[in-house]
Amino acid sequence: MSQLVTNSFILEIIDRSFNAVGDRGKKAVWFYLEQNPKFSREKILENIDQIESDLRALFGLTYQFIDAILRKELQDAIGQNLDYNKSFSQCVKYLQNKPSDATK
Repeated sequence: MSQLVTNSFILEIIDRSFNAVGDRGKKAVWFYLEQNPKFSREKILENIDQIESDLRALFGLTYQFIDAILRKELQDAIGQNLDYNKSFSQCVKYLQNKPSDATK
């Protein structure tokens, strides 16, 4: 499973999830994230906690809605039920550390 959880895969999940806020909203969210000097689309996996923190700051209480969409997109993409008591970043970390043969 960890081979599936690549930077480009997670970037695609995040990008699809931002469709929930519309095209202009999506552009605004990416712009906001890119204002952080530590942010890099090429290092999404390395900075997943910071991205979650930045999204929490941006969306406030409505971050739970965005997090649910992120987790749903991830679950649909991998075809596996994920524990919804975890945040998106925790799900990503879980999948990164999960042995490939454990999904069979």
